[in-house]
Amino acid sequence: METEEKERIQKQREELKEEGLKEKKEILEDSIKQNEAPPPDDVVSSLPVPSTDSISFHPINVLANHNVGGASETPEGGVSEMLNRFPVGKLSFFLQVNCIKTKFVEFSAVLDTSGLPKRLRFYLSLYSELLFESPVLRNGELIPYETVVKELQANTISHSSCLGIRGGGRFMPGQYPDALLISI
Repeated sequence: METEEKERIQKQREELKEEGLKEKKEILEDSIKQNEAPPPDDVVSSLPVPSTDSISFHPINVLANHNVGGASETPEGGVSEMLNRFPVGKLSFFLQVNCIKTKFVEFSAVLDTSGLPKRLRFYLSLYSELLFESPVLRNGELIPYETVVKELQANTISHSSCLGIRGGGRFMPGQYPDALLISI
């Protein structure tokens, strides 16, 4: 392919000759100059600026066990009712739940793996790769990995697991490699 491209360029040079090449160079330089020229002020000022009043923001209720009160009450309210159903203050681990009225749910967990023995830490990259592609024991029945993968594809938009925040790639940790990040 490289040879064909070199032959094509050589053939084009022979056809255009020195005069044609100069003409094409001038056309190219003129086009670049026109493309890099700033737009006229009257064009920029004639564009309407839309109002931000039409932007609707979704209210977010936050439940968290790391605040003093155990939850953040938003102006929209509803946190007290949610706390009755899900008392996050009684949990022994950090938890934050952001409640938004939507038909989608995202679950993310960041697990601290620093307490794992060194001999097991070597397997974390492999574990994170296999997490969503392994058989599952459900109600005493072993579900084959093919079924697990099909169900995940049918019921989720995305799922991932990696070592570190913003994982470095397959079998490579990202920042904070002691954290195992799981999202679904």
